[in-house]
Amino acid sequence: MKELSAITKCCIWIWSALVILAVSGCSSSPARYSPPAGPGPQTVFIAERDYQTTWNALMRALEQTPDAEIWYKANEEGKVTLRDAEVPVFGNCLCGTVGGAPLRGLVARSVTIDLGREAPQLTRIRIHCSYKLPFSWPNVYGRSSMQQDIECISTGRFEQELFDRTARFLYPQ
Repeated sequence: MKELSAITKCCIWIWSALVILAVSGCSSSPARYSPPAGPGPQTVFIAERDYQTTWNALMRALEQTPDAEIWYKANEEGKVTLRDAEVPVFGNCLCGTVGGAPLRGLVARSVTIDLGREAPQLTRIRIHCSYKLPFSWPNVYGRSSMQQDIECISTGRFEQELFDRTARFLYPQ
């Protein structure tokens, strides 16, 4: 049997090592996204005041709320839409994890508010916040390869703070 040359043996060893590295898992697998658990908070509040008084209190509360610029309002429809604002993930929403690490950064917050008469002295205030996090998925080389908006779940903090501000105008002490 013919013996292999030293160069051929070296090439076989190098190719074998590369194949073993590739098959054994040294090549990284893509990070797995885990969405946040559970539904968002309940964001419907009842004010024990008439509709117009509640509407006026809400408008005053929005004037004092940072990052809450009114984009559209219709008193007769009971609708208010705020301009989208960039806010940090921490404290505002849960965006899930990638590879076990929580997603962080700035999210785009969209807010819609609906008011409705429940009774002559009861007004329903529904505050809906949706959050989207722009996320770049890395490819196997660690470079950004795909951009995607990830839907996040509100913690209810903004909604509760806005209702608390509104309540201070509705129920002055």
